This record gives sequence, structure tokens and C-alpha cells, in this order.
Amino acid sequence: MKKLCAFLFLWISVSGIAQEARIVTGRVFDGLNEHYIQDVSVVRSSTGERVRTNAKGYFQIKVSEGDELVLNHVRYDSINIIVPESLQFKVIMNVKRDFLRIENGIADFYKKIGRNIKYPSSARSKPGLVVVVTFDIGEKGLIENLQIPEKSYKSITREIQNVFSKHLFRWNIEYAKRTFELPFVFKKSDEDELKIFSNNEVEVDYYLDEVVITAYKISRRLH
Repeated sequence: MKKLCAFLFLWISVSGIAQEARIVTGRVFDGLNEHYIQDVSVVRSSTGERVRTNAKGYFQIKVSEGDELVLNHVRYDSINIIVPESLQFKVIMNVKRDFLRIENGIADFYKKIGRNIKYPSSARSKPGLVVVVTFDIGEKGLIENLQIPEKSYKSITREIQNVFSKHLFRWNIEYAKRTFELPFVFKKSDEDELKIFSNNEVEVDYYLDEVVITAYKISRRLH
């Protein structure tokens, strides 16, 4: 009887492990241009097993229920995911800001903003504020559909409009019809209590670093 119980226990244990362990197939895509991503490192946290995506963004790995996968790539933000129940699934990764495809690079984007915007003197007597604007990329890579919250100070709205009206920026056409969010922070000191104006109803595809404008300098704040 003891031998039978031991055998049943062993059989149930092995059967349970066999049911839990499975091979899944994932495919990794760029969240902006929807291209698949090659050479993503995919690590199963529980065992340390590592695989990489192929030229078409596919990977296969053995997992158990509740396993966590860690995905890394030099050009993309790392992500952790819990393996879904399905045997095939899609993973979206966001490109790192410094690898965004814009003419002359993202650093030049912020430099051009810095050279073309100022803190309006008429707004300096008022509380500091954060103006969260959104814009789309058009079919030719130019910025379209700039949206500035209506409650922003008029002088600051004009400053932001002036920067974008000059068509200083050309993005890769792969980002056409994508919506970006860019916060402008106007403040006189680090102690400023800031009002925040944003378009919460706009669906955003990518969140850019904020631009900080003071009476003395303009900078890009990294997160």
C-alpha cells in the first residue's frame, strides 16, 4: 500500500510538472513603427535561461505558469512580463529616447527648442506651470495637429506655437500618425509650485522628456 501511494504521489507530481512546463512563442515589436525587433535578449527569471529574437522578432522559450520574462535590447527600454496563458503572444517594446529617429537626433530637437523659446516676461509674475502639449507626425515627417491646453497662459501658448510653426523638426516617416506628448515646464526656481495643464483625453503613443524653461536657461530633464 505504501509503495502504491508513493507511486501515485510520484506520478501526480511528474504529471503536474509536465502540465505546467510548456514552450511558448513570442514576437517582439517596436511600439512606434510596429517593426519586429531582432536580437532582443529574453531571460526566464526563474531559471536564468536565455534566448534571443531572430531576424523576424520571434523567440521560443520553455516556461511554467506564472513565469516572468525579462526583455533587454540596447536601443529599447527593458521590460518584465508575466507569461500569458496562450502559447503565442506579442510583446511591445518602447525605443529609448536617445534612439528616436529624428533628423539630426533627439539632442538637436531639444537644442532647437531651446534656441527658439523664452520665458515670457508677462508670465514671470504668475505661478510657474507645466504645459503638456501633444502633436502628431505627418506623412512627410513634419509635426502636425499641435494641441496646447486652452487654460495655459496666452503668452506661453504663443511661445510654444512659435517654436512649432517654424517647422524645425523632421521625424522619420515611420512614425506617421503617431502621437507624442511633450511637457514644457516654466518655472522661476526649484521652489515654484507648478500648475499643470494637459490634454488628458488625447491618446498618446510616446512620452518625451520635459523641456524646462526658467528665466535664465532652458534644459531637457531626463527621467
